[in-house]
Amino acid sequence: MTATTTDFRPAVYQAALKEAVTLSDLLIVQVVQQARRELRRREETTADPRQRSQIKLALSQLLAQESSLCERFVSLLQRALGPVVPPEPTPGAATLRFDALELMQESQVDATVEFARAQHIASQAVQGRLAELDALICAAQGLSMVRPDSNPLRPELYVRLLRDALEKAPVHPVIRLQWMHQMGKALGPELNEMYLRLIAALKRLGVQPASFVVVPLPDAGSRRAPAARARFLDSLVSEVPQWAAIAVPAPAAPPASDSGQEKISLTVAQLRRLVSGESEAHPAGSDGPATRVVSDFSKLHTEVAPAPVRPAVSVPEAENRANQALGQQVVKLMLENIAGDVHLLPPVQEAVRALAAPLLRLAAVDPRFFSFKQHPARLMLERMTQRSLAYSSIEAAGFQSFFEPLWRCVTALQHSEVSNAQVFERALADLEAAWAEQPHAGRALDSERTAVIQTLLQAEQRHMLAEKIAREILQRPGIAEADDEIRQFLCGPWAQVMAQARLKPSGSAPDPGGYEAWVSDLLWSVTPRQTSLNRERLIRLVPKLMITLREGMKSIGFPATQSQAFVKCVLALHQLGLQSGRDSTTGPAALEAAHDTRPTPLQASPATDPAALARPATVVVSEPWLAPRELRRAGLVDAPTQTLQESQSIRTQPEPPVDTPSEATFTVGMQAFGIGAWFDFQEKDQWNRIQLTWATPHGTMFMFSSVKGSTHSVTRRMLDKLLSEGRLKWLSSGTLVSGALDAVTQVAMHNSLNEDH
Repeated sequence: MTATTTDFRPAVYQAALKEAVTLSDLLIVQVVQQARRELRRREETTADPRQRSQIKLALSQLLAQESSLCERFVSLLQRALGPVVPPEPTPGAATLRFDALELMQESQVDATVEFARAQHIASQAVQGRLAELDALICAAQGLSMVRPDSNPLRPELYVRLLRDALEKAPVHPVIRLQWMHQMGKALGPELNEMYLRLIAALKRLGVQPASFVVVPLPDAGSRRAPAARARFLDSLVSEVPQWAAIAVPAPAAPPASDSGQEKISLTVAQLRRLVSGESEAHPAGSDGPATRVVSDFSKLHTEVAPAPVRPAVSVPEAENRANQALGQQVVKLMLENIAGDVHLLPPVQEAVRALAAPLLRLAAVDPRFFSFKQHPARLMLERMTQRSLAYSSIEAAGFQSFFEPLWRCVTALQHSEVSNAQVFERALADLEAAWAEQPHAGRALDSERTAVIQTLLQAEQRHMLAEKIAREILQRPGIAEADDEIRQFLCGPWAQVMAQARLKPSGSAPDPGGYEAWVSDLLWSVTPRQTSLNRERLIRLVPKLMITLREGMKSIGFPATQSQAFVKCVLALHQLGLQSGRDSTTGPAALEAAHDTRPTPLQASPATDPAALARPATVVVSEPWLAPRELRRAGLVDAPTQTLQESQSIRTQPEPPVDTPSEATFTVGMQAFGIGAWFDFQEKDQWNRIQLTWATPHGTMFMFSSVKGSTHSVTRRMLDKLLSEGRLKWLSSGTLVSGALDAVTQVAMHNSLNEDH
């Protein structure tokens, strides 16, 4: 449910922000002072002389930087609050991704953990006051209902600004991390006190809190089944799906772990070392950033050279066992997340569970499984889970032929000797070969898919260039004096004509087709005060203009019936340029004869109307326009009527890539997704499972494919409409393995936040 807007009171909201800045000035002073006191206490209570001197150094540098640090924080806050208008909702802190760990240094991991810890502490400290402040701030913004993200003074902002202020301090990163640790603990309680004062100030200003509304949680919240349903990992024994009559021998037991008696609390630091291939360098219980900071103080006065390449030496047996136990825990957590996804059909969930034993054996001998995204075992998990999402039920056509070779492959892996990745590489090759032998309508439609891609690419490329041309047209002399219909036509259909001409192989000429010169001639011809001074030129020019108009419209497949409003407007303006009472050779009758533009009987489609592409005077094309023949070729779903919309930016036309990167992420409305995402699509009262398989380089048009090989193309606007109407429902990102490993990272982050310091 969307919050409605009432009267926005800029003076009240401005006063609230001003009070927040004043109170924040006091807040940061208190936070720094508490950090000073804590460092001094640690200096006095630390027995180790070396550690005591290191803490003393951090304290002395904080004393020296205190004033500039506080000023910097307040300055950043003033900039973040910006103008007096209600700000756009700001997203929370970025989630730490599993694949990013390999590229991060240990100090970066520590800083990320401290930042997350500070956010957690602050959120917990203000939990009781934040809802009340949200209601008052939203009311001051003119909202009748509470939208928490509209409150710019939420704790995430203060934690981020504290981090940004510290990052600009000219000190060693180790000291900065120590400061963040102490100030992060102090910020939450101080922020809670500041909220109390701000709430009182808002009430004194007469602000009445906005109303709360109960919003039901979306279905996405049920994507993960409870952890209890994945307890198979304790026994590592798979069961035969009841629906499939497939004989399954008993799986081989995984190797015993000497460290199995120990319960490992996975942390982000441990996970980073596992992904990067580093050996365990710290004893258990000493991985906290604040603990490692003390030992790293020795680097403050010396320039540390890059670590030399480690020689190939044997890892001590105890350390090797610890690394294996860590890897196996990550595998267990990953599989628990994958098999717990309720969008996987029960037989596929069982297949994932059956892979537990061979994957655990693999993790013990091949750590590349965690660091290499193209590892055969990861690819196999990704292929089997993503392909399975094409089927909405086990009764769906094609599921049986998909699953039978998969189950044979999984059971064979259970009894294989897993000493390296090759066994999974062979298994994946066999599985792909088995699937390739099955009848699949998609292969017969490869040429059709290629034709659709080429059509959409051309439409977007023309669209991007037309935007640029429209901007250039709006800068021409005389355009401001032109009638609205003239501006609309030139910035809409005619910009498309010029773009199409420039994109042809012969489009390298200065003015291919003469369409650009036509703009200058047209603008002169529709300015009566100029044409009245040279009527003979106007009469000579009109036939050439009409011929060029017909050729241009034909080049983009534009229905001639759609240009009649424009032609009538041009005719009227031309007639105004002539004086009445002249002879027929130079009068309106001769001019109308020159305007003989009887259209060919083409039928117009609502989605092929670039004449409707323009409304305001300052315009660019909002999304690609497709001619009727292009619409038929692309199979555009519910093609909408297109309009030109206002825009303040000028975009240049880069050379489009051949294909869209698989990592691309698109945001449409409130939905973010990438290539490979699965959706349920309602078409003619029937629901079908489709996958996003391709998008244009600039994300203006999207192509979906079904398991049967049929394709559906939509524009960005139509995609937003289908999602908002519920005719297109997001099902899964399709990248279940990456998502499961990211979930493991979040578990590690949670454990890191709860470490003792």
